[in-house]
Amino acid sequence: MRLQPELIPVGDSKVQTAIENLLRIREQSDCLYTRSEVDTVVRRMAMDISRDLSDCNPVVLCVMYGALVFTGQLLPELDFPLEFSYLQVSRYRNETTGSELLWKMVPELSLTSRNILIIDALLDEGNTLSEFVAFCKQA
Repeated sequence: MRLQPELIPVGDSKVQTAIENLLRIREQSDCLYTRSEVDTVVRRMAMDISRDLSDCNPVVLCVMYGALVFTGQLLPELDFPLEFSYLQVSRYRNETTGSELLWKMVPELSLTSRNILIIDALLDEGNTLSEFVAFCKQA
């Protein structure tokens, strides 16, 4: 049985409208890939990553918040020593076009002379990834 979320009055009509809009979008969405198909791809990616990084104790960096769910699926499939941290940036700031990168959280681990796997949710023009790579090289 599938439970339907109950809308809890919060006293703010904007919040209520946003929740209703999100529920409507979900109802109108199409499933592009089944959970099984996604799991298969995650396992295949983990095998490739393991082949390339299993002997070097890499630092795995999750880009918050977009990559959080995917990182949670991938990490259990990586059966080798690694260190984990995260970074948080904002380029879009609730807009549809990007601007200067705002660093909200940097990894606390030392990245010096380390192999680093950056897990992010989006790759559009590659500007943000380029800045991540530059940050990792100078850290």
